[in-house]
Order: sequence, then C-alpha cells, then structure tokens
Amino acid sequence: MRAFTAVTDSDAVISFIPRAGFFKFLTSSHAVSLNFIRLLSSRLMRVEKTFSEFGHTWSHHRLARMLLRLAEEHGEKTPEGTVIGLRVTHEDLANLIGTTRETVTNQLGKFRRLGFLKKGRSLVLNVDCLSRFVHTGKVEHRSS
Repeated sequence: MRAFTAVTDSDAVISFIPRAGFFKFLTSSHAVSLNFIRLLSSRLMRVEKTFSEFGHTWSHHRLARMLLRLAEEHGEKTPEGTVIGLRVTHEDLANLIGTTRETVTNQLGKFRRLGFLKKGRSLVLNVDCLSRFVHTGKVEHRSS
C-alpha cells in the first residue's frame, strides 16, 4: 500500500529503493541520516502549519499563502513580477488549500483585478502586494 502519489510535468526517471536497502543506506552515514531527519522535520512542520491554517483562515488567505510558497520555491523574479513557471491548475491549487476549483477560479479573478497577479502563459505574481495582504489583511491596488 502506498500513501502518496506523484505527478511530473515533464519526462522523468523513477527509481525504487526497497525498504531494507533504504534503511541500510540511512544507517551507513551519520550525515545522511541527519539530513534525512532534517528533511522529514521540515516537511512535518509544513504539514502541521497547513492543517492548522485550514481551521483558522479563509480560503483566500490560504490561496495567497500558497501562491507565495510557489513563488518562493519555483518563482523567477522579473521586471513584471515573480513568474511561476510551474504548471499548476486551479484544481491543483484547490486540492492544496482544501477548497473547490470554483472557489480558486473566483479568487484568482479577484486577485487579478486587485493587481496581485497577472495570468498569461505563466502566472506572474506581485509578491509584495500578496505578502501585505497575507500579513495585514489589507488590499493595496497596483496599477496595471
């Protein structure tokens, strides 16, 4: 039984390491096991934070936070804003923040009208406006 799935947006080579071999690899080096623990701890903290946000924030705040996270992890700063080259559908965003595709579509439209983002071939974010919105709840319009 597998608990997780993965989807690639380009060709990929997938490898499998049997459990016994993986544990042997982890115990072969103190540095390897320490880095693995750091990775797991980081992911656990991210999951914990995400779950705590589900009950305490509105979906538009969760969407703004997710867009900022995508900008941090996959964004490229340009004169137009931060370009998210990663292909993410409205359905993907909805699944990530625990809401419906329709809600994400509506909220992205509002974010676009407010100057938080531009949609074209790629998503272009105004990270400063999104950050202010997330941290203060205030909306500052940006002229297009």
